[in-house]
Order: sequence, then structure tokens, then C-alpha cells
Amino acid sequence: MQQIEEKNYASDLIASGIARNNIYEIAFAFDGKEVLVKERHVTASDDEV
Repeated sequence: MQQIEEKNYASDLIASGIARNNIYEIAFAFDGKEVLVKERHVTASDDEV
């Protein structure tokens, strides 16, 4: 999630006209057979950097 925040990937989608409430950020981390998945909805403050 840190990389997603730092790179601000949602800003490109928002700039192309996609509504914030239609954007989800999803992160996957793998350690062997273990998987961690985190997701969140993009909020108004996420693209204001």
C-alpha cells in the first residue's frame, strides 16, 4: 500500500475521468505459500499530493 500511495496511481485514473468511488487499490504480498491481501477505496484526499 505504501508504494501505491507514493506513486499515486489513482491520479491517472481520476484524470482520465474515472470517479474516485469506482477505484479500488489492492496490494498483494507473497511469502512462499502465504499471501497477504489489502484493499481500500480511493478517497478524495488520496489524489491530492
